[in-house]
This record gives sequence, structure tokens and C-alpha cells, in this order.
Amino acid sequence: MEYKIELVLTDIRMPGLDGLELGRRLNYEPLRIVIMSGFADFDYAHDAIKLGAVDYLLKPVNIQALKELIQKLVAQIISVKNAAMALGEEGSFGLEMHQVIFGRDPTLNLSENSFSPLLVRAFAYINERYADRITVEDVARHLGKSNNYFSSCFKRSTGTSFVDYLARVRIEHARRMLRTTSMMTYEIADKVGFYDYKYFSTVFKRIVGCSPSAYRKKMEQ
Repeated sequence: MEYKIELVLTDIRMPGLDGLELGRRLNYEPLRIVIMSGFADFDYAHDAIKLGAVDYLLKPVNIQALKELIQKLVAQIISVKNAAMALGEEGSFGLEMHQVIFGRDPTLNLSENSFSPLLVRAFAYINERYADRITVEDVARHLGKSNNYFSSCFKRSTGTSFVDYLARVRIEHARRMLRTTSMMTYEIADKVGFYDYKYFSTVFKRIVGCSPSAYRKKMEQ
């Protein structure tokens, strides 16, 4: 039987392969990576977060805190699986991408009751159409809801606006393409739904913390 790894706990300093390089190689989604280190160094933490680590723990690690973190992450994984079983493959992909994006920003985590069928259908639709010129009106129409109702529900459940969420989805796909393809950055911008490269670069830097070219260079090191 083949198992899919969904949660990794790793140290930074290890013989042969350090934790950051391991994170670069394990770049499939929605893998959750927790990195431990004896170095209270911002650069290490920054690199870990850019790789998609959901947390950065300083050693000596508090065992109770580690236990609670793992329990929370396992609960997230189970929650996604349970919701996905009820909603099919499309819903599964939407939920997984949502976890990838929101898991990196603790201020944007979902509340427990946010995995409603309405929201999951919205996530799936956005992740299917992110490269198109979709609007909040398009999603609301797809769900059979008014713009005001959908916008209010989305904001209340996710803590962010539809526009910001769509930008994060597009940037997450851009990050993946920067890591795994040799496409030019302006081509990637177009592929993920940004038709103005300058605007793409601005949004990418706001969300990721560096330019697309700097991100690719960092991932290649």
C-alpha cells in the first residue's frame, strides 16, 4: 500500500540534508511542514515560512506545545478529508488549496464551522477558474446567492475579502510554477490570471515578501 505523507516534523541542521532543503524537495501540496531549530534567527524562520512551513519551533521544544500543534494539524487534515469525501474531488482540491494558503498565515485560519458546503463550493470554483477574469459576482451567481450575502459570508468565515483570497490563490499557483517550471515570470503572471506584470510583481511581493525573480533564485539555491 502506498501512503501519502501529509505532515513532516524536521530539524534544520541534519547530516546530509538540512531541513530547508528537505522542504524544497517536498514541495507538493498540501503537505504541512513543521521545522525545529536551535537558532533564533529571523533568516531561518523567514526561509522556512517561504517554503510553506506551518510553524517554526525553537529548541528545546516544549513537548506539550508540540503535542497541541500536531493535534491541531491532524484535526485540520481530518476535517479536510471528511469535507472532501462529501463534496467529491473538486471540493477536495478547493479545500486543500485553501489549507495551503491559510495555513501559512495564522491570522487567516478558518473557524471550525467554516467548512460549509457553500464555502467549499466557492473555494473549488475559485481554484478551478482562478486564471480567468472572475469576479465576486461570478462566484455568487455560480452559488445561486446574492453578491452581498456571499461577500458577507465569505468575509465572516475566512477573515479576508474575496479579492484578497483570489490574489492569494493566484500567487500560490505562481509560487509553485516558479519552483517547478522554467517559464518566464511574465508568462507565469499571465497563466495565473494577472494580465499586468507590474501589478503581479507588486502583489507577489506584498504576499511573499520578495519579487518573483528573487523567489525563484532563492528556491534554486
